[in-house]
Amino acid sequence: MSGLEIRIHRDIAEVDAEEWDSLLGADDLLMTHRFIRTCQAARVEDAQYWHLLIRSGGELVCVGTLHRMFVNLELLSGAGTRALVEKVKGRWPGFLRLPVLFCGLPVSTGQPCLKIRADADAERICAAIAETMDNIAATTATRLLCFKEFDPPAAKRIDGALSDGYFRASSLPSCSVPLHFDSFSSYLASMRSSYRRQVRSSLQARAASGLQVRRLDDYDVETVYGLYSQTIRRAEHRLETLNADFFRLLHAHLGEQVKALVIERESRPLAMAIMLFAGETATFFFAGLEEERQPEWHLYQNLVAEVVAAAIDSGARRLVLGQTSYAMKSRMGAEESPRYLYLRYRSRVGHALLRGFSSALFPTYDYPRRRVFAAPHPPSAPSPLAEGSRISPVGSGLREAPGEGAR
Repeated sequence: MSGLEIRIHRDIAEVDAEEWDSLLGADDLLMTHRFIRTCQAARVEDAQYWHLLIRSGGELVCVGTLHRMFVNLELLSGAGTRALVEKVKGRWPGFLRLPVLFCGLPVSTGQPCLKIRADADAERICAAIAETMDNIAATTATRLLCFKEFDPPAAKRIDGALSDGYFRASSLPSCSVPLHFDSFSSYLASMRSSYRRQVRSSLQARAASGLQVRRLDDYDVETVYGLYSQTIRRAEHRLETLNADFFRLLHAHLGEQVKALVIERESRPLAMAIMLFAGETATFFFAGLEEERQPEWHLYQNLVAEVVAAAIDSGARRLVLGQTSYAMKSRMGAEESPRYLYLRYRSRVGHALLRGFSSALFPTYDYPRRRVFAAPHPPSAPSPLAEGSRISPVGSGLREAPGEGAR
């Protein structure tokens, strides 16, 4: 493997947690040993796992997790493509459903589960991982391989290694709000008047409807899972469905870094948000909403407003709002960060077909462009990658929610 030593473990419990986490930064909570242990112990989608530790010259230079699970390939496509696929599935139920070997986790977090040391040779490491994945795919009868979900800087770093045999496709963009506010009031005050009125209208609807918000250090798993289940059933894009064990183990393993927000009416839980806090980053991880709610409550809008308020109160410098409900979240000041997949089908004909239909199966989503804040904060760096599915040259370094997803 190009002079690299690769150790593979099937169970993350076999890996020393301190060693695994030694490559991670303060904000890398969703790549930590304890988060991976949560996913594996909960048996999310009955995925199979391979955990990689890669050394060069005896020093740890990379950690990453692979998993294998069955996937509907049309899950990221638009409504028209999905409707056409559903018609075909009427005759062939298994159409476009197949096992995929991923570099990443079976929980949609909008980021990879791959950490390469900054001074390491990313191209050589990714080439070795690709070779390892090919060997695993051969022994598990898996045709499709996928590296997911890379932001532009990370994608630029690994493009060169994966340009041989893989093609890049668009995933759902992530979005986040840079936080430079000392209170929710100052956040509102910094908004242009039209966007501020929308938030205040939702807050007024909250008061008029008698909605109460509670912030919890612990949560009732049945309540959280029940609300999540009602939302995920209606999700437009759904890679996985989490189980109750995941929410139970999430709090058990991550402790005080997990918080819950619950909106109630007459002591009846109507909406919940699970938030994660690490370093300078707050993450709106999962949401759940009662199906039998009234539009005049502005329930989801109030949930997101409370997520923003909780993130500001925590002292976080960035709030990650996830990969859904762009129309509403962009009105709260969220900015786009593209995400990319790298795909390879292990037959020449299958790969050509997948690449040929990639624009339909993995479309590029237009993110709303809004000027929310009256006094603009420093803009995000422009994407160094062009949109689309072609590999760029080697880089120099590595709703209302019910119809869209669980966040």
